[in-house]
Amino acid sequence: MIAERCWDSHPRNGSGMYEIVVGVDGSEASHRALAWALDAASSRGDTVVVLMHGYRSGATRDPLAYSYAYLPPTTVTSLVEQERTWQEQQETRARQHSETLLEEALKAVGGVPEGVVIKKMSMAQDPTQGLLKHSGDTDLLVVGSRGRGGFKGLLLGSVSQQCVHHARCPVVVVR
Repeated sequence: MIAERCWDSHPRNGSGMYEIVVGVDGSEASHRALAWALDAASSRGDTVVVLMHGYRSGATRDPLAYSYAYLPPTTVTSLVEQERTWQEQQETRARQHSETLLEEALKAVGGVPEGVVIKKMSMAQDPTQGLLKHSGDTDLLVVGSRGRGGFKGLLLGSVSQQCVHHARCPVVVVR
């Protein structure tokens, strides 16, 4: 197996098991990457596959973007409370969507092979930054490549390209 030659002889995460992190975004490319990672884990044994999805909740957007400078204090208090509630709702929706997306990805690839350990991570942060952050603690990073950028010569998508150039572990890009 190609990736097996890239892995260190000892797991980097200290758990005694090898770890493959897979970026999942719901696309066909990420489903192919997940299927590849599950196959590699099944073949190798003693491997944890971490499905990782990064999302932006939209909660940083201000629903009431005007100035409060000329409003009475009681109105400001009420508006601030409405905004806080709105932001919490946005975060909850985004997290739930992320968790559902990870479940659907596992179903799309036919489930988990026997003996493979799965972890799921939904992160409220930029997907690329989340993958790169965890690349220092994992043995292998697997991402799909949609390559839908505006340049026809660009073979890798922006997330996969960033991972290839900046990850602190071996990276497999599945097309």
